Amino acid sequence: MQIKNKNRSEPSVNAVQLYKARQDIKDFWQWINNSKNNSFSQEEIEAIQRIVLEFQVSGRSVNELAYALKAKGIPINRSKIDSFLKKLYQLIEAVNTRIDRMVAPIIHTIEADETFKGDETMFYESMDHNSGYLLAFLLIDDARFDTLFPHYEHLLQEFPNIRYIITDLAPVYPKIVSRLNCSYKKQIEHIQCQVHAVRNILKEMRPISQRYRKERQNLRSLTGSMKEKKEKRKKSLKSLRYYEKRLQTLLQRRDTLQKALGVRRCQKNILSQYPELKEMNLQISNVRSTIKGKQKALDSYNNKIYSLEQRLRSVKINEKKLWYEFITHQKMFKQFIAYCKHSICSLQKFSDKIKRYKKGSCKAFGKALIRFAKDNSGLFRLHRHLGDDVRVNRLISTNRIESFNNWVKSYKDKRRTWKDTMLTAGYTSLLRLNFNLTRRLNNNGRTLSPLEKLGYSLNGVDLYTLLFKRFRIVRFDVEQTNFEIDTSCGRVQMPT
Repeated sequence: MQIKNKNRSEPSVNAVQLYKARQDIKDFWQWINNSKNNSFSQEEIEAIQRIVLEFQVSGRSVNELAYALKAKGIPINRSKIDSFLKKLYQLIEAVNTRIDRMVAPIIHTIEADETFKGDETMFYESMDHNSGYLLAFLLIDDARFDTLFPHYEHLLQEFPNIRYIITDLAPVYPKIVSRLNCSYKKQIEHIQCQVHAVRNILKEMRPISQRYRKERQNLRSLTGSMKEKKEKRKKSLKSLRYYEKRLQTLLQRRDTLQKALGVRRCQKNILSQYPELKEMNLQISNVRSTIKGKQKALDSYNNKIYSLEQRLRSVKINEKKLWYEFITHQKMFKQFIAYCKHSICSLQKFSDKIKRYKKGSCKAFGKALIRFAKDNSGLFRLHRHLGDDVRVNRLISTNRIESFNNWVKSYKDKRRTWKDTMLTAGYTSLLRLNFNLTRRLNNNGRTLSPLEKLGYSLNGVDLYTLLFKRFRIVRFDVEQTNFEIDTSCGRVQMPT
């Protein structure tokens, strides 16, 4: 009797992979028990596995794990820990693969990015735009086309329903999406992140903004100096008038004294004969000297105030010019935002509005802005699906993957070196699984995890049980939608 070979169904293949990965871990512990005198019981094995998983999920190093096991009296060295981690990572990869195949039919829109850790270490990341489900988190050598394209090919093979890819403005992405469409006969839409575009434009606007703010600061400083000098001049003038009045009083007293003594002003030996008249002359001399000093100070203040007035006049003219350029740049920037939000419906209308501003550096900035809009048509890819009366409420962005970068930053910082090894690949796979299954701490933990947003639940099973004992993920009713954008007419669903 001839027995026909039966092809296993995909769920069956996944279950077999998961079973083999768990069996490899059991074989590992059996080998450990056979290679030493005191074997571990099943309870001890589970305790060790929980410790290892806890240390890995919390981002602590393998050396810290080895010290912790040694402190607990568990005789497992670093090499055996590495061997166990390889088995564990194979199990994690099998779990990730099984979950990926469950959610693959409902993944339509993804975000992709490449991030740095230091100057040399780079990661490739992709994520579902609707739920935040992390599809890939890998260590890569660089961000060139030849390096990235195989990862996107693999991503499309695992998630064949991908229809939209949202990226930043790196020039490699249009070429990647074009090659994917040609190779797999797809119609994948490449959408560029409008928030990245806004950041780039703000960076271009920074010089004029800095010059304007610097000139405003200079104007405030000169105005303050002018006010200070005028206050000092006012005090000096008041003091000068006081001493002039005192001088007149002393002169009158001297004249009165001379008449009382019956002497003339220039009479010979008059000062030696009349000491009180000598004292009066000394007082007059001192007051006259003081008045002379006050007049010199007043002249100095007048000269400084005149110089400041000249500088202020020049700075005010320049500040007014820079203010016009700064405000005009802001207006053109708002026009670009309006174009992104479809308040301006076409590139021609956008260009016509920008070309109105022709003074100073505004003309050059306007040309750069129009050229930027033409060169990055992916920023407005979805406009053709919208009517002229529809306005988009929010900019299209890669905010979800940026949030993931903030989440994973602590893990990147804790690890001293990142090398492309089997252990590193397994560790990033564990981080991906943990991210997809974990609820965030905001909103008192009521925010759903990425997997729950896709309509699946662990049904109370923790990560350890899911890995080592029972794979139990339950599907519950949840409204699944394709890529949508929030507009003035409500949420508009993009065509699949």
